[in-house]
Amino acid sequence: MVLNLVCMISLYKTIVYALVVLKMPQKEIRKIIKSGNTSLAVILPRAWLRYYELNAKDRVLVISNGSVTISPIQKEQLKK
Repeated sequence: MVLNLVCMISLYKTIVYALVVLKMPQKEIRKIIKSGNTSLAVILPRAWLRYYELNAKDRVLVISNGSVTISPIQKEQLKK
């Protein structure tokens, strides 16, 4: 019985993951908005935040070398 429940939960997570990946936009044009007096911001789509399990105040890695790349940081990496 417990094994069946574990299998069902695993299957459910797989289905949810597949639905999120299929609905997650891969490329999207976003507008830069003003945030406060001197800062600018880009709002990330909710589907991306759910997919990468990001919440308000989470940290991301921003790399600028001819283009800008925003990457999620795993919570384990922050503890190092």
